[in-house]
Amino acid sequence: MANKITLFKNSDFGEVRSLIIENEPWFILSDICKILGMVRGIKVTEILDEDEVGTSNVPTPQNPR
Repeated sequence: MANKITLFKNSDFGEVRSLIIENEPWFILSDICKILGMVRGIKVTEILDEDEVGTSNVPTPQNPR
């Protein structure tokens, strides 16, 4: 079952794509890193706990599915 992507908007930092996985909100790491000015978002996963990192197929303008 595909998770529905929703857009979380905030006037202070902009827009972040999110989805619900097992009734918990998950945010797209690349969006968070972009807001924080972090170029190498993949490195962020190295400091997160294993249960705080996951993958999901997310549609993009280049690959809308």
